[in-house]
Amino acid sequence: ERRFDFLRRSVEIAQLLHADAVSFWSGTPSEPASDDELWTRLVDGCLRLCDEAARRNVKLAFEPEPGMFVATMAKFAQLHARVDHPHFGLTLDVGHLHCQGELPIAEHIHRWTDRLWNMHIEDMRRGVHDHLMFGEGEMDFPPIFQALREVGYEGGVYVELSRHSHDAVNTAARALAFLQKISEPEA
Repeated sequence: ERRFDFLRRSVEIAQLLHADAVSFWSGTPSEPASDDELWTRLVDGCLRLCDEAARRNVKLAFEPEPGMFVATMAKFAQLHARVDHPHFGLTLDVGHLHCQGELPIAEHIHRWTDRLWNMHIEDMRRGVHDHLMFGEGEMDFPPIFQALREVGYEGGVYVELSRHSHDAVNTAARALAFLQKISEPEA
């Protein structure tokens, strides 16, 4: 209930700020429970939150997160089918896809176009959940930006480098320079 209240208040604030979406994830079980019980709790909570979001005309963008109950796109597809609400969509973290070997990333962008409401981007290596500065990982970004252009994505693409916050100004400048260069379509 405490987490639900936090997310409900986040939806209220998102409405006031005219935010694109509220992004959230499943978390991990705090006590032993069966998968059926965890699915029931998660789906019920998401549906309750969807009702709050609908009242406030706010989109919910669920993020599959490595190490959490819903860690993969396959599990997100299961969750999405169970929630099936017009205010329930996806935060796609392209680094998570790369880390977990859910490739090619462009296929996920195409598949979830109608529910893709938020994007997180950073560099990453296969098998290691560590958000890296662009150029420090193994990711191939041109196909990602090509897929975003192909589907006409107009939502936010947010750099997620929280471990770099101590050098935020320089990190932001480096990230912007990289993204401006890499997001331009090739001539």
